[in-house]
Amino acid sequence: MPTTIPTPLKSTEQYAVDVTFDANGVPVTATSQKQILDDQSNVLPDGATDTLTISDAAKTAYTNSVETAKSAFAQTQTDAQNALNAALAQAETDLANQLIADNYTDGKLNAPALNSTLGVAPVSPNPAPLSVKTYAAGIGSIGFASALGSDFNVSFPFQPTTVLNPVNATIASLAVEVNFWANGTVKSIESSTQTADHTVTTGANGAGVYELKAQYTLSDGSQFAIGRYVKVDALGNIVADVQLNGASATVNGLSVNLGISVEETGVNYEPKFILLNTAAGSSPQSLVAPPPFELPSVAGTYVILTTVNFDSVFSTDFGGDVFTAFAGFEVA
Repeated sequence: MPTTIPTPLKSTEQYAVDVTFDANGVPVTATSQKQILDDQSNVLPDGATDTLTISDAAKTAYTNSVETAKSAFAQTQTDAQNALNAALAQAETDLANQLIADNYTDGKLNAPALNSTLGVAPVSPNPAPLSVKTYAAGIGSIGFASALGSDFNVSFPFQPTTVLNPVNATIASLAVEVNFWANGTVKSIESSTQTADHTVTTGANGAGVYELKAQYTLSDGSQFAIGRYVKVDALGNIVADVQLNGASATVNGLSVNLGISVEETGVNYEPKFILLNTAAGSSPQSLVAPPPFELPSVAGTYVILTTVNFDSVFSTDFGGDVFTAFAGFEVA
């Protein structure tokens, strides 16, 4: 679209503006060449060709003018077509005038706007390094006491002993789960969400392993969990007991230091740590103890699980993963 318009600066100068458009008719690039007029109005090219910046405002004004013209002259008669052509030509002239006004001051090309679509790209500051923006950790306990014979009462306190969260969020809900394992087969006794202290009576199940889970959700949406695994014989005697009571946490950037609480009776398992990105399809990653641990420099929600490797004391009956106790971290 070569369009020549007089400069508003001097009567002896003008600019030839050339604009290219995309398939939708939106201007995408523009150049201009200053021209000098002699006494007989002959054009004497100045020789310099400038690349112009097309502002979003100029694009919008032009496309609006075109759409207005098309709507006003949407007819097939010759006179209407001529009027449409004239309106489109005026829109191009207006665009050229706007580009000159935007890009020149006293006949000199302005420095390209840093926030324009064309020209010099915005200079972005170095992005802030990723860090743990929020987290949830805590220490509590799940009660397990004989009720009658091989029946047991499992008690879940709504308020843990310790809750660690950078904004002091409070406990919003408690998800509890009680399962019983025998010879590799699991029986679900209860899975529910609570907003107060809660007790589950297991009923008589004989010898096997009770798997107990308590997952706390805080008012800011962050979560942590504790767990307990109790091996009992047919008479209701506790053979072995592993309590994964949670962890305290301190955070510095992406570095996480955990102070775990683990109680064991009848066995002696070394606690291990597993990192898991909660995004779908992510795989657990073993962490080398002891803490502190460095979280990945990738935005997402992570949990650090405290776990143990069971031997035959538990594995004869228990066939699941010891993925119960965790602290949660949000990296952003």
